Amino acid sequence: MRRLLAAVVIVACAPAKGPNETLDKYSTALKAHDYAAAYDLMSSSFRGKVSRDDYVRMMRDNANEVTETADRLRGRHTSIEVSAEFEYGLGDQMRLVQESGRWRVATNPLAFYDQSTPQATLRSFIRAYRLERWDIILRELRREVRGEVREGGRRVEDQRPRLSAGLSSSQCGDPPT
Repeated sequence: MRRLLAAVVIVACAPAKGPNETLDKYSTALKAHDYAAAYDLMSSSFRGKVSRDDYVRMMRDNANEVTETADRLRGRHTSIEVSAEFEYGLGDQMRLVQESGRWRVATNPLAFYDQSTPQATLRSFIRAYRLERWDIILRELRREVRGEVREGGRRVEDQRPRLSAGLSSSQCGDPPT
């Protein structure tokens, strides 16, 4: 019975694995100027873009910033949100967060026609076009342009061939039939 109790105490007192452990190792490596070890903790995506030599050189060239970062990271991450993101469709992203050991969708499911950035605006336009949501396209057009479309007697629906010519299928896929 004592062994079981000792095992429970050891497991309960052991440092949490995962993000906390990784941040501690990264911070320790930075503080010790062990940039090769810090580099090994970087994602494969990052390592595919930045060579070990470039990373080490950048860290050595910015010693004060590295020390300050290591100090700020060391043991000060009591609240970590575990999340995952993936791209789908026209560059849309879905973000998931882990809450109480379960994954939950954190992306706003109602943001179909986001206008927060030029890229989001273009994706929204393409989505509206593909789904033939002319009301959305008209709503998002500047007032001057919207007035020209109506005054000229042309409807957005009538402009589909011209719009199609301007948007390659590689940018937005084939329009719905």
